Amino acid sequence: MTINSLRSWFRMYWGFVLLATAVLFHAFMMGSLFWGYLDSLFDNSHSLPQGIDFFSVYEAGNSVLENRSVYYFDGADSSVTPHHNPFRYLPLIAYVVAVPFNALPAWEGYWTWVAINELLLIVCAYLTWRVAGRTDWALVAAAMWFMFTPFYVELYVGQFSFLMATLLLLTGIGLVRGRELQGGLPWAVSIVSKSNSALLLPLFVRIGWWRAIAAGAALVALNAAYFAGRLRDLQYFLWINLSQVLDGGYGLLDYQLRPGEMRFLEDPDQRFLQFSSGEHGLLALVRNSYLAFDSTATNLPGPFALVLVGAVVSIGLGVTFLSRRPDVVALFGVWTSTFFLVYTAWEHHYVMLLPALVLLVALRPASRWFALVTFAFVALPSPYWLVNAVSGASLPPPGSLVSIQESWPAWGVVLHHAAKPLPVLALWAHLVYAQVRNDTMLGEGTGE
Repeated sequence: MTINSLRSWFRMYWGFVLLATAVLFHAFMMGSLFWGYLDSLFDNSHSLPQGIDFFSVYEAGNSVLENRSVYYFDGADSSVTPHHNPFRYLPLIAYVVAVPFNALPAWEGYWTWVAINELLLIVCAYLTWRVAGRTDWALVAAAMWFMFTPFYVELYVGQFSFLMATLLLLTGIGLVRGRELQGGLPWAVSIVSKSNSALLLPLFVRIGWWRAIAAGAALVALNAAYFAGRLRDLQYFLWINLSQVLDGGYGLLDYQLRPGEMRFLEDPDQRFLQFSSGEHGLLALVRNSYLAFDSTATNLPGPFALVLVGAVVSIGLGVTFLSRRPDVVALFGVWTSTFFLVYTAWEHHYVMLLPALVLLVALRPASRWFALVTFAFVALPSPYWLVNAVSGASLPPPGSLVSIQESWPAWGVVLHHAAKPLPVLALWAHLVYAQVRNDTMLGEGTGE
């Protein structure tokens, strides 16, 4: 084969080469679930035991079977798993998802969940390729699913964020095709899965998808029957999911939660509660940067977090409802990325940004390269390993109220927390501007 024929072959098949390379990279990445050679690259896989988030959901299913509160948490006293965190989802997840997994032993359940996520990944890549028109750029968009390191962290801890990503992709495809049933039903299911997709509500109101909104409200309402007799559980659910925004950090609730009992820590190390190397949202960047430069501070001053959240949400609402002709792909990207700017986002949560990124690459040439650059930053591991290597930091002893960041230089804290949310902030601003510019051009074209 000559050089010219080789070039010609590559120009014809470069998309397939990229996809094959991405699949090989993915296989290499997933091998670390068994041998751990990538664990030190990420905060969660370095500091947390494998499967901990899956086991938290699994434990909730066991609590249902034992007729306890799904939010019951008592360390290892009644545990049927090797380790777990407190359950923080809606009760419906415990009954519908967690209980069936209890038919398997804990570790078998975890590996089954890993296998299910791998199947969902293949489905997402295939759907992306189909909706993008089976072109070379469709292959690029499909390859993006396989070259995303937050997916490794997702499977390591056994999270449910990729289920949410799949539902968001189905929602986005329904929006692109203008089919309320196709996009509304997965959105309704997503509302009770992790609930951050509620941020798409303004877009649904703007385009008049009232049946989808009603379906989502109906599924959320199913949880009311559980909370009606367990008001303490409702208090706990609201605290664990909202305190990071309302208080600008973590609340002070003791994790010893039993039916009818909820205690607050009397003298916690408040700095430890806020200074976390695992968070990668914009709020975490602001809070951790502030604490890095003030070693005596314990949290952000005043209502800073609420002001930041209010500004981002207000701009999103403005561009959604004031637009003459809403671009559903751009606004889908605006509200999907908003989550990472206004809420606590861990590294694995970034799999939920993938649906917006692949749809922009596949369907919006004007935003394609902006989305690809954002993808490159988000797909790479955070600088966690690099900062640890440069600073010589090591994990504190288990149970120690000292963050690994205390041994990092201030620049390392800022770099680590800026690597993902700043590119997302730039993408969000670009999409807001794109919608405004679209409206401006529409007005000029109609003489308005």
